Amino acid sequence: MNILKSILLLCMVSCSSSASVPPKQYDEVVNSLVDASATYESMVNKSFADSPASAFSRKLSSVINALNNNWSMESAKYYSTFLIKLWDMDESFTKKIDPYVLNHPKIRLEVARLIGQANKICAIDFDAIVIGDYVRSNLYNPNPSIQLSAIRALGAVGNGQDVEALLGIVLEERNGFAEHAASSLDLLHDKGAYSALKSAVKQVKREGLKKYIAEINEYYDGTIRLSEGGCTNNKDSKDRF
Repeated sequence: MNILKSILLLCMVSCSSSASVPPKQYDEVVNSLVDASATYESMVNKSFADSPASAFSRKLSSVINALNNNWSMESAKYYSTFLIKLWDMDESFTKKIDPYVLNHPKIRLEVARLIGQANKICAIDFDAIVIGDYVRSNLYNPNPSIQLSAIRALGAVGNGQDVEALLGIVLEERNGFAEHAASSLDLLHDKGAYSALKSAVKQVKREGLKKYIAEINEYYDGTIRLSEGGCTNNKDSKDRF
């Protein structure tokens, strides 16, 4: 009987806390954020053996890797709920995480990209307006790695209004940046974006970039491809057809 009571008590505790505590499979993400916070605090206190900036940069990369390692189509619905809590900085599991780390553009942009990705496959029905505005505000960030993160994220959270900006980046033909901008145009699932890609392939001069865009265009058959699962209920879907 005592064993039964213990099991029931454990169930009551776990069930009552499940709404505010992230599932254990997301411990990797939380732990990496806590680790990055400790590194940031050491950087502030100047207690580093090596370069503070490089050490912190490595920790941010570990957080981004953890965020992506936990993504899957099967768990997108539950994981996106966790990601929204991260975006909102839910104090139920961010107490040990330094606000600077949570607010760092590279982390915010990756969380934004994954939330947008979940939105596109109908795992959630999330109003991405605020997230989209944040991503756009970093599209011309002077830090190249942050700008690149914003370009990648815009394909997941953007819409038809972002075609001109992304096309402009494609036509600049910077290695890596142009390719990611082309991919984001494709991910917008917008008629204007596909028209921009068809125009861009005729304008760019770098052969590698021209080939990359041409390969994207090969999959375009004249109709806008829907997100996986045929989702049409996103809030920005009015520009798709």
